[in-house]
Amino acid sequence: MRRQTALFTFAALSSACFSSQLDELAAGAFACGKDAGDAPCPDGQTCSSNRCETDDTLPTVTIGDPVDGRAATFVEGGPDIDQTVQFSIGNFELVDPNVTSEHVFGQGSIIVSVDGEIVQTLTSGSVTGGREVGVVVPNVVGAHRISVRLMRNDGTPYDHAAATERNLFWLSDGQPRVAVTSPWPGEVFSLDQQEIEVKLGVVNFELLPAEIEPALGQGHAHVHYDKPFPECPELDDGCDSDYIVIVDSPINETNTFAVPSEGAVAILPPEASAREVEITAILRHLHHLPYRLPDQGEGVTFPPMEGDIVFDSITISRQ
Repeated sequence: MRRQTALFTFAALSSACFSSQLDELAAGAFACGKDAGDAPCPDGQTCSSNRCETDDTLPTVTIGDPVDGRAATFVEGGPDIDQTVQFSIGNFELVDPNVTSEHVFGQGSIIVSVDGEIVQTLTSGSVTGGREVGVVVPNVVGAHRISVRLMRNDGTPYDHAAATERNLFWLSDGQPRVAVTSPWPGEVFSLDQQEIEVKLGVVNFELLPAEIEPALGQGHAHVHYDKPFPECPELDDGCDSDYIVIVDSPINETNTFAVPSEGAVAILPPEASAREVEITAILRHLHHLPYRLPDQGEGVTFPPMEGDIVFDSITISRQ
């Protein structure tokens, strides 16, 4: 019955006529997404921009360099970093939106962003064999987010997962750092949505389950929902009992990316109205105290009781 709903929705949006013998394997034959009642696509097809398209014709992008999680040395007071972004493209043709804004599946432009700012827009040329563009990464210690996204002729993004690639690039000073890698800044979640996927990236730090004794460069992370940082650990309860999930389970061999323990999920509280909120990850010692960067000079104790906490905050939208 849900498949019929999707078909009727499509028929209402198109002047084309379909018989009762409509081929369910045909690309673009069915509506999908929220406007179609979340109707599923047939096997071998994926929902893209409200239409079910065959998986082997979906436009795709993959970043080859910088490799996700790669770190370069931070030089205090140094210049901004010139970085080449190399990426490969599949099933896609560049078309200048100023020439035609009529959507044709598999056509459009490419935008490259650094830390949420668009730095390059590609509208012409071949993408066969891949492309590369030069970008500038601000000389700021910590994580920098690089993304490449495929756009439709009408200026809206292709919304299937393979149409956007996002990599983390670190400028490392040798100290532990953390970054939220999922959700991505700017993502939109409904007011009543509860479970969300949370992933973190770290550098110079090993993510492990909690233990009694602290250890240098080891610990886990607490993820907080819309709490004040960096002030939160200085409050009476230190925000220690007010987190939405603990992340401590590595998902790659180098321990640079991690997720909550098996069976644990991040739960968002419901919101009464649309607003922007912050998701914050803070590194914790194995025995749960905030992980602080050591003071400079002699006589530093471990774990340090003073020094900056190690955290990362991103903004998402509830609508």
